[in-house]
This record gives sequence, C-alpha cells and structure tokens, in this order.
Amino acid sequence: MLVYPVEKGFLDLPRDRWPRVIASLKPEFVTVGQDGVDVMIKPDFDGGWGYFVPKEGKTPPFPPGSCTYVDEGVYWYRPY
Repeated sequence: MLVYPVEKGFLDLPRDRWPRVIASLKPEFVTVGQDGVDVMIKPDFDGGWGYFVPKEGKTPPFPPGSCTYVDEGVYWYRPY
C-alpha cells in the first residue's frame, strides 16, 4: 500500500500513482486522509459508492449502516 503522511484533511492521489488493482476498479478519484484511503467509484450528493480502507486501528468514518465489511480491512460504502 502507498503511504502518504496526512495530518489534516486529505490528499488527492494522482491517477498515475494508483496501484493497478485500484485503477482496475475505474474509480472517479482516490484520496488519502487521516482515517485511511477512499476509492470513490461513483460520487453522489449524499456520499456516493466506493471502497474505504481505514488506517490500522481505525474504523470507517461513515454513519452506521452505510458500510459493509468486504475482506482484509476493506469496506464497501453506499449513500446514507
């Protein structure tokens, strides 16, 4: 996994820095933040759909019921 130090806010990860597996999902954008990595597949005004990988020891910063654990620290999220 790519590691980027982010103290506040988030960092947009340029497309040319996306790992091949993430690029194969054809996301709209990928951001790295204090809580983890957000792979936004389809943005929407109420949150959108995508994958989130929280930093070790953290949980996804989404409302209860909007995330589903997929596997190995990866969560799928949907509008809430």
